Amino acid sequence: MRTKRTVGVYLRYILYGLLAVSLAAYAIYFTQNPNVNDLNRFLINAILGLSIFVTLNTGLLSLANAGFMAIGAYSSAILVAKVGLPLFLSLPLAMLICGIVGLLIGLPVLRLTDVYLAISTLGFGEIVRVIIVTTPDLTGGATGANLSTGFPFERMRQTETWMLVLFLAFLIYLFYWLDRSKTGRALRAIRQNSGAAATMGINVVYYRNLAFVMSAVIAGAAGVFYAHQIGSIDNNDFRFSKAVDILSYGVLGGTTHWFGPILGAGLLTVLPVSLREVFGTSVAFFTQLPVIINGLALLLVVIFLPGGLFQPSRYRHKEMPINEAEIADDVAVSKESPPLVEGEAVGPPADALPLLELHDVTRTFGGITAVDNISFGIPQGIICGLIGPNGSGKTTLLNLITGIYHPNRGRILLSGRDITGLPPHLIAKLGIGRTYQNIRLFNDMTVLENVVVGHHARIKTNLFTTWLRLPQERRQEALARQEALGLLKRLGLLGFASQPASKLSYGDQRRVEIARALALHPALLLLDEPAAGMNDVETALLAEFILTLKRQGYTVVVIEHHIDLIMQVSNEIIVLNFGKKIAQDVPVEVQQNAQVVEAYFGQE
Repeated sequence: MRTKRTVGVYLRYILYGLLAVSLAAYAIYFTQNPNVNDLNRFLINAILGLSIFVTLNTGLLSLANAGFMAIGAYSSAILVAKVGLPLFLSLPLAMLICGIVGLLIGLPVLRLTDVYLAISTLGFGEIVRVIIVTTPDLTGGATGANLSTGFPFERMRQTETWMLVLFLAFLIYLFYWLDRSKTGRALRAIRQNSGAAATMGINVVYYRNLAFVMSAVIAGAAGVFYAHQIGSIDNNDFRFSKAVDILSYGVLGGTTHWFGPILGAGLLTVLPVSLREVFGTSVAFFTQLPVIINGLALLLVVIFLPGGLFQPSRYRHKEMPINEAEIADDVAVSKESPPLVEGEAVGPPADALPLLELHDVTRTFGGITAVDNISFGIPQGIICGLIGPNGSGKTTLLNLITGIYHPNRGRILLSGRDITGLPPHLIAKLGIGRTYQNIRLFNDMTVLENVVVGHHARIKTNLFTTWLRLPQERRQEALARQEALGLLKRLGLLGFASQPASKLSYGDQRRVEIARALALHPALLLLDEPAAGMNDVETALLAEFILTLKRQGYTVVVIEHHIDLIMQVSNEIIVLNFGKKIAQDVPVEVQQNAQVVEAYFGQE
């Protein structure tokens, strides 16, 4: 492992060196023989790199970009050459067409993942090429869109270098602010753990489709510029190899920051040009040189440098100064709940309906019944312990409550509202926050970013407010950061705010997960083994914190194997065994229950 890491470090230096030398050689060549075609090719490839970044940054392995590039190129060519529109009008129309097609394709295709998604999107690209070939009256068919098929060269060739520079700068502006917004955090959270993202109120289906459509629109714009840079286009310009080239820009440059694909596009575009000037085009294998470079670079990066050349998460998390004025001392967990500060006990009214109700809930996996006909109610303002031997169905029950699983039978109600079968993000918005038995933090994000993700459902902004930098955007982002810092301070984690979550100890990661769940402002907080991995001191502090929540009237369900902790904090305890509820009572009675004793220790 150490050898692999060392090779990766040296490989990064070598590739950066090659890029620097290539840029220097190209600069010298360009000053002596100005050729804007090479410069324009790099700018178009950089735009394509940003198009693949959107999907890769969301964890989607899509090979559809060559197809969308073709749609953009041919749409604009038809609008310019046959309809007579100028480029500044054909560009947005072609992008709109790509966006609509991306939405229609994305709705069914994005249900797939990993290699299945890659294969289906690759098939989409080939379908686009077939349509181009089989509609010669519109596209020029197999002959291509050129002078002989009704696409005059002088009308087609309209792309200027300043247009590409302006458009790329515009995209960089959009991605710069997107990275710092609610949408950007949602996309990164989905890439790292889509299940945890959903239980933070993030609509995974919506954001995956949004990323796919954005990728389609940007790739379509690159196709427009490409068509009007070359002056004629052919369906062979958008073959499988083009999809791989676009993917290479992102994988080589890096998928965690928008600058990575631009870097990758620069290396894979400029290096062949520089070698051409050094060796000339007479070299027998020169036409295959870009393919060789792409393949070799990808092979080395995938093996020795996963994550790509540019990985800002490795060095951008410096100790950031925190202004004490930014920290919220009073952190409200819900609009209806009091602030998270010490105070008088708040109990539920005597006639209050249960906050959470389960009626005959059953869940099976094949022939195994994990949760068997369970019913109970949890009043507002209590701490309920949920215990049982390993495999008794405790975590499965939490997954049913939060919508990760759907029950085969039965109903789940929150404040009298039936939430059975709702998706996790809607259940989270209704007021159920949770932690996990196996920690599910967003490890490439800082501790502060993790907690801010918990505010996702309450930040009422969108892409346009982000890009326009409206006061509402800045105000809500500042408030989310302020509350997140307040939660970190309450849990003793303020000193780790700027650190990557993956660098913290196991116990500290547990506390970060609790802070993230509280950031959701939950009416009901579900803690799945929160003390796991904590020492005695940390466990005692956790118990004190849970009791603070109890005194404030918050409703908490705790799964825990630390029986002393459960007995200390719980108002009542529910005991499961083999998926069945065998007891529900106050702690003293549960300790003396014969069925509970038998479940834990067996019969004498």
